[in-house]
Amino acid sequence: MKKLTKIIAMTLAVLMLAAMTAVTCGAVSDAKGTVTVEKAVVGENLKFYRVLDYVDATGSYEVTSNFETFFDDGKGGYKTNDEIIAYLASVVSNSANARALGRELGKFAAANNVPAAATKTVDADTCTVSGLPYGYYVMAPELPGNTDAVVYSLFKLDRATVTISNKLIVPTPEKTVSDSDETDKKSNIAAIGEEMTFTVTGKVPDMSEYETYYFEIADTMTNMEYVAPMELTIGGTKVDISTTDSTANVYGKASGNSVNVKIKDLKIIAAATYDAEIKLTYKAKLTNSAVMGQTGNINEVKFRYSHDPATTGTGESPTSKTKTFTLGITVNKTDSDDKALEGSTWLLKKGNVRVAEIDGTALSKFDWKGLNVGTYTLTETAAPNNYTKMEGAITIEIVASVKNQVDTDGTYPLTTYTAKVTGPQGYVTMTNPDGYADIKTGITSLNVKNFQKGALPSTGGIGLYVILGLAGAAFAGMIVVLIIKKRISSKEK
Repeated sequence: MKKLTKIIAMTLAVLMLAAMTAVTCGAVSDAKGTVTVEKAVVGENLKFYRVLDYVDATGSYEVTSNFETFFDDGKGGYKTNDEIIAYLASVVSNSANARALGRELGKFAAANNVPAAATKTVDADTCTVSGLPYGYYVMAPELPGNTDAVVYSLFKLDRATVTISNKLIVPTPEKTVSDSDETDKKSNIAAIGEEMTFTVTGKVPDMSEYETYYFEIADTMTNMEYVAPMELTIGGTKVDISTTDSTANVYGKASGNSVNVKIKDLKIIAAATYDAEIKLTYKAKLTNSAVMGQTGNINEVKFRYSHDPATTGTGESPTSKTKTFTLGITVNKTDSDDKALEGSTWLLKKGNVRVAEIDGTALSKFDWKGLNVGTYTLTETAAPNNYTKMEGAITIEIVASVKNQVDTDGTYPLTTYTAKVTGPQGYVTMTNPDGYADIKTGITSLNVKNFQKGALPSTGGIGLYVILGLAGAAFAGMIVVLIIKKRISSKEK
């Protein structure tokens, strides 16, 4: 126990040496200061435990009542303030022992329900805590719902403002998606089969307390599949991933809807210095099972990592997500009386690119699912028996966007979706009175009519009245020509 006490006390000795040459009993000072915490993690909770009270302006301190038993439990026989300070002054200082002491103090505080002198929920990379009485503190950072071990920070507050660096060792991932239209977004719009690049980034944690450090990137896709090799860089340096040898230090496996990279020991990778960027990229595409509309298709990632230097256990980070939206077109085929009509064939193109053709011999409803934004043309290539094929093409211009406003799942929602439809008049009508596009389902829906042979649409450039009008004009023209010819003939006679 004596040896353990000496190890535990190492860093506190260093922190106290400069300020504690003697400890005397007296009134605790009313002086207060502000602590600025750098490299904070948004969402984490910071707890500050006061280990020593500042007594007076001479720099004297005494152990707080909450931590008396930490020292006064037979550890080395040091029970009085003077004995504790003398003992700490004899301890050799190094950063590893400082963290060891901080960890023991933090565990003691948790096990004994020591009340925190202050708490802070982090809302920015740098945060401040004001109104702390002078003294020596241990800061314990933790993420809500996360039981992982943390690196505690020991510090002395003896002036108006002090700055410390957060040592939370929960690596947190950030995931983005890129395609031909968007780069490094939390959400995007893509077609089924279109390749997208997913990027996962994180930071190398403080591994100084560990002999070895396990690190894993676990990625799960919904309605997507992996299509291209993984690439891993640490601190900008490429790291080879073995996909065949599971005993390699860096082993990657990708199949179907999952991507997984396991690093047995992050510490032996030269580029893995503290705070260096860890970056994994790979390509994937939406499958035919993709959900259309506002629900979207989620791709999420989390880290698994060594979480306690004293064990081989691992912890898990919060997840980071992206969402990919996709859209569709539905054509309801009817006769001139708006009754469902089977038997036509349709071709869908985007620009000059052929998207799909459907043989609707037994269909009256045609669906093209998994489309991106853009302008499409829809052509009837064959009409049902005894019906006239629609002449010309239907143009469908689809516009949609995601907004820079985070959704509840950490991604950006589909916020606009409209469709402009033009085609031969008399053939195309809306399915829904509110418009062609439904943002909830992601579907552009329209009705298209076929007319029986011998019948014509009642409106439009090729409508019955126009044709009859042209025929009448032609007939009248013929009469005029005959009259003129007859007059000329009469004059010649």
